[in-house]
Amino acid sequence: MSTAFTVLLWFIVGFVGLSFLLTVLFVAAFVVSSRKTIKEMKTNETKLGNKYHS
Repeated sequence: MSTAFTVLLWFIVGFVGLSFLLTVLFVAAFVVSSRKTIKEMKTNETKLGNKYHS
C-alpha cells in the first residue's frame, strides 16, 4: 500500500515537474519569437518612415 502510494506520489511530482518545464520552455520560446517579430516590425517601420521622408 505505502509503496504504491510512494510510486503514485513520485509519478504525480514527476508529471507536474515535466509539465512545468514544458510550460516554461514554451513561454520562453514564445517570448523570443515575439521579440523577434517586434524587432522586425520596428525595422519595417523605420524603412517605411525613411521612404516617406525621402
